[in-house]
Amino acid sequence: MEILIEFMKTAPYVAIIIWYTLSLRKSEREERTARDQEWREFLTGQMAGTLRALDEVSTNLKQLTEQVRTMDVRVALIHSMMDDHDRHAERVANAVDALATQNGISTINGAKHK
Repeated sequence: MEILIEFMKTAPYVAIIIWYTLSLRKSEREERTARDQEWREFLTGQMAGTLRALDEVSTNLKQLTEQVRTMDVRVALIHSMMDDHDRHAERVANAVDALATQNGISTINGAKHK
């Protein structure tokens, strides 16, 4: 019977400690849940910003690639025009040399001297 009386004296204190521990854990869980939700929202915003930036980079790279292709075509055209010019200049130089040789005149290209 004495044990029961002693238990009845300490039971309210034990109950208070258990209640306090459970309420503290509940409060911590609610804080964690709120914090986690805030982080999820933050990370979602960060991810959206990152995806927008990546889309912009992708668009810019596509534009740059197209500009490089255009420049490549233009450079190839310039090379072709320069080759045409060189062939034409060679024909003109050969024609001048031939005329100079016929007339016995010295030319820069080393045609025969008179």
